[in-house]
Amino acid sequence: MGYAYLRLRMYTGESVMVTQAAVLVNTWCAVYFDIGAWSERDGVYHIEMEFDAPGIGDGTELLFSGIWLDAPMNAELRERFMADAFHVRGGSFYLSAGVSYAYLIPTESSPILEAQVLPPKTETETNALRIVLDNESACTALTLHYAYSADGANSSSLTLDMGTGRQTLLFPLERAGELRYIRLVFTGAAKGLITVHSINAVSVYDSGSRMWGEINTCCYDRESGKITVQGTVAHDIMTTNRQSKLALFAISPWEDLNTVLTEGRAPLAVADMSIRYSFTLPVKEGDYTALGARYMVALQITDENGGNARYGLLTGPKSVSMPYTASGASSGEAVKGVQTSLVSSASQAGAALYLVDVYLDRLCDGSTMGYRYLRGEKNYYFNREVLSSLDREILLRSAAGETVYLRFLLSADTREVPYALSPEGLPLETVRGMILSGTEAGDTVAAITEFLCERYAEITDYGTISGIVVGEQVDDAAVHNYIGVYALSDYVDHYADLLTLIANVGRMKNPGRKVIVPISDRRSAVCITPELLEDSYDSELFLRSLFMRLDALGGPDVSLMLESEHNPFSLSGDAMEGGNKLTGSDAERSGYYNADNLGDFSDLLDNLTALYRSMPDTFLYLWSPPEETGDALTAAYAYLYYRLRFSTHAEAFIISFADAEAMGDMRGMRGLRHLMKYIDTDRSLSVSEPALTVFGVSRWSDLITGFSAGQLPLNRYTEGELIPAVEVGTGKYIYWDFSASHGTRGWYAGTHMASVSVKGGGNSRAMMGILDRSSAETEEYCELVYRFAESEPTEPLDRMIFDLMLEGDGVWEVCVFLGGEGARMEQKCVLEANRRIALSFDPAPMDGVGIQYIKLCIKPVSGSGEGTVCLYGVRGESDTLEDEALAHTLAELRSAGSAGNAENDGGMSTPWIFAIAAVLIASAAFAIFLGRKQED
Repeated sequence: MGYAYLRLRMYTGESVMVTQAAVLVNTWCAVYFDIGAWSERDGVYHIEMEFDAPGIGDGTELLFSGIWLDAPMNAELRERFMADAFHVRGGSFYLSAGVSYAYLIPTESSPILEAQVLPPKTETETNALRIVLDNESACTALTLHYAYSADGANSSSLTLDMGTGRQTLLFPLERAGELRYIRLVFTGAAKGLITVHSINAVSVYDSGSRMWGEINTCCYDRESGKITVQGTVAHDIMTTNRQSKLALFAISPWEDLNTVLTEGRAPLAVADMSIRYSFTLPVKEGDYTALGARYMVALQITDENGGNARYGLLTGPKSVSMPYTASGASSGEAVKGVQTSLVSSASQAGAALYLVDVYLDRLCDGSTMGYRYLRGEKNYYFNREVLSSLDREILLRSAAGETVYLRFLLSADTREVPYALSPEGLPLETVRGMILSGTEAGDTVAAITEFLCERYAEITDYGTISGIVVGEQVDDAAVHNYIGVYALSDYVDHYADLLTLIANVGRMKNPGRKVIVPISDRRSAVCITPELLEDSYDSELFLRSLFMRLDALGGPDVSLMLESEHNPFSLSGDAMEGGNKLTGSDAERSGYYNADNLGDFSDLLDNLTALYRSMPDTFLYLWSPPEETGDALTAAYAYLYYRLRFSTHAEAFIISFADAEAMGDMRGMRGLRHLMKYIDTDRSLSVSEPALTVFGVSRWSDLITGFSAGQLPLNRYTEGELIPAVEVGTGKYIYWDFSASHGTRGWYAGTHMASVSVKGGGNSRAMMGILDRSSAETEEYCELVYRFAESEPTEPLDRMIFDLMLEGDGVWEVCVFLGGEGARMEQKCVLEANRRIALSFDPAPMDGVGIQYIKLCIKPVSGSGEGTVCLYGVRGESDTLEDEALAHTLAELRSAGSAGNAENDGGMSTPWIFAIAAVLIASAAFAIFLGRKQED
């Protein structure tokens, strides 16, 4: 055997260092020379090696693989890179002084990094190796060679993008926490720079090993009310088990997969062995378990007597897929949205989307005094006060044509969550997240979802909702959605089950309802700490894990919402106090996503949509302005609106004042109302111009790449003055005449209106709205609202007459507000109380658009603010058409509009068709009557 000696001489310009070590003959080994104490080690320009093997004969062969450079690491770097040191071949490896990353500079083709892996500091489950790097080299692929403590070497390869920013690579390894050796081999030319940020074992969802069968379809058919499960079995299984059966099982989200086959549960259905199989299951009304369950197919083997069945799983689990028809804003529109309690201010500002928080623990009422909802054989009770407030908020916003999304939350200060919506035993100071921990929780979440979706299905009853946001910043679970300490894969498993159940129940009767996943604006961390694996998860890993999971389960189509609590980077502290100083910090930019770096978030979406079928390619942006925004709020809003408007992936920009208003600060929506009103009209540039001084530029194109004034939306917004009516009209069309009415005929109490009813007698009979300004802000209107079933034409009208009076004291401002598709208008005047007057409104700007809703808005200018608005009637007038001709022309225009809508809606009939037919065959004597009838 024997030893040989390796002597190493390293030369610098001033000195030479000589060192030697013994080498065991006939053994491949690494020889280490410690040069850390040599001050001139960075100046080495020449190296000589000399071998001496006493007693060993001539002809001995020396195999030499090259010289490696050790890069020693401090404690922080060991955590970041899982090792004490890296050896490098074919390049140079440098650690940065700021211990934030390491440089690999290739000097040969296919440089190699390798290291002995340190034992992990945490016992958190891990199942993948995560490498974060920037590739500015010509390397096009990365191969990972790895070994566990007592296993042989394995390898896996991934493609690298060249010349791009930060890349996250995931190598699925079921035992990533047990790694003891890794070697990274980069494939490509010897030039450029590779910046390695971190190498960590992480927890993500793993779709599991290959099964002997597959479920290709697991879907619910709305018309038949049945679930269909179809798939295939491997040919080898079919040929070797011809006498066996195929059995279908279901498992609830809170059950262990192993219990299906070990507890003696009977299968849902059994079929003969076949390479292709199909099962059909009827779903009873209120059977939430069937919609939220995962389905699996097993091989059923029985003994010769047909008993003692044994089972072996053939497929992985699949969730029920519910039909979904995407609706709402398309990519790039970035419609205006808002979350605020100032409903009138937001409506006047023309917000197109509203977000409403629903705290499920407050909605649920443990007593039998609440609103009873029966599902199946169980009663659920909902708090009447909470429900009433929700009714009004949703109805008001739906009536004005806005899209309404609900957000399901649990209160931050809750101590006891009814119906087991959240796990017991959590610390009192934590924010509780929802979890399907058992049958009670699953049934409750499903019952609440179905109840709200049924209640808010039609605008004419309580309003309508278009989507549900499930939680708040769910990747930052420790702060917003805590359900306990879980590995990321387990946390995602729970959240995916919650998403699936809510989506499937919500879409049973309306396939267009969105289900939205809200994430924080934290950018993916370069180093994974235990916290980012257990309860405050890395944002990119969370997205990867969630959509990997939904892909594997065949889960629902969902949308994404990015929640930001930061100002634009361009706004410094000075600017926020009214100055014009600019700052921009690279450190801040790397810490979270903002409108300034949305390109990075868009790149992330592009990368993930290429990997995962269920990953959406657009997102909603929710901004909650921080307290220090101050006077710069309007500047920040204009900047963010334009940034998102010219983003290719943003479908909505929602500004939220919910937190500020909960603390009593109502300034935000009031201060922003004027800018929001015109930001999407032809006055956009003029109203946003003052913001440019805050940023120190003269044009928005100087700040925003791709900004084009010609591509801004040009919605109509017209303002004018209400004037006293003069009897000059030739023809009249009566919309409402309350002198002969016993009901409000579709009108209802809007914001700050206590009630509405028809009272009085004769010509003094009117629809009366009792004002309630007890909680109204100064600038908030009290409103009466009406929504048309179809867009109401205005072309034949020269004016609309509103016959009204304000009972009370003082002086009042009256505003009539009309809204249609892409057009809004308002006309105002000031009136003294207790004076009946007919006010003339010119609807010409709505020609070609039509009216979708009318709002009669009132607020006091002087006086007590207490009073009643009396609306006696509303009519349309024409200077050229007689009564019969006016009614006939309006009917024809409605008919044309309904025909267009029917064509767009696949030929669906509407109530207008019947009204139009009646008008076309009516005589002039019935014109006024039909004018009343059409709005019933």
